[in-house]
Amino acid sequence: GAALACTTSSARAAVPGAGTIDLIAVTNLGDNVAFVRLGASDVAAAVTDYPIFVTQTVLLPGHIVGSPPVTHIAGITSTGAATLNIQSGLGNRAF
Repeated sequence: GAALACTTSSARAAVPGAGTIDLIAVTNLGDNVAFVRLGASDVAAAVTDYPIFVTQTVLLPGHIVGSPPVTHIAGITSTGAATLNIQSGLGNRAF
């Protein structure tokens, strides 16, 4: 897995196994809501993106039809900080 430290400025991390995975599990281990966006190596997050609430785990697609390959995840908070744990997997071998 990987960790992504989020603050009020957008940060990004490489998705483990990018290009060979179906699912990305993201868990918010922090004390604040984090907002995430998937994309390429230049992806940036905004506070209008997908929210991940404190202690919540969400499953996101490892690829998006009609978009460039998902290689990175970006995160941001509207206040304070949060750490996201990022795990990836393929089909029934996920996580």
